Amino acid sequence: AHHRGDDDAAENLFRRELSLFEKLDPSGKLMRDTLVGLGEVALQRHQADRAAEAWQRALEISDKLNPLGPDTAWCLGGLADTAKLQGRSAEAGKLLERALAIWQPVNPEAVDAGVIRLKLGVLLLDQGDAAAAEAQIREAIRIHEKNRAVLPEGHQALARLQARRGQLQEAAASYRAAVDALEIQQTRLGGTRESQWFYGSSLGDLYLEAA
Repeated sequence: AHHRGDDDAAENLFRRELSLFEKLDPSGKLMRDTLVGLGEVALQRHQADRAAEAWQRALEISDKLNPLGPDTAWCLGGLADTAKLQGRSAEAGKLLERALAIWQPVNPEAVDAGVIRLKLGVLLLDQGDAAAAEAQIREAIRIHEKNRAVLPEGHQALARLQARRGQLQEAAASYRAAVDALEIQQTRLGGTRESQWFYGSSLGDLYLEAA
């Protein structure tokens, strides 16, 4: 979980690094990675304008370093998140498709490629295209499982989809899978255990989706 103090500390660190790299390496990898960090913090805070500025600058640098590399795909994903936050869903979809096109010849089975697929699946679900959304979400989960990684958000998104269809038993099972994945994730990261809260709030979401 992200906390305000953690985000403040992260932003302050990234901004100090930004000041340094603007002088030493204004168009290099370290500058790009710092901008990515700022973009992610801004998204956590729902600061769309700041996020857009950081991700766009990061993408411009990444395009110069390696326009068809994984880092460029990640920047496109960040811009897509920002566009979605700003209500520009069509643009977000195009950015995610570009990111997937980069991953396809590089390593379509990479975990980060799975993350992009999940982003696209959730976007499609929000747009009402359940069939296309399910295909992307299930593929994202499969990719993570193949890499022995977990994706709680993928199972949660699948549960939302199933609940909207009135498949409450399947949705409950998917939420349980989300909790199991979250517990594994927290154990690996050494974070706080919040799976019971997650499960309870998710079950509430389930019934809201089905209502």
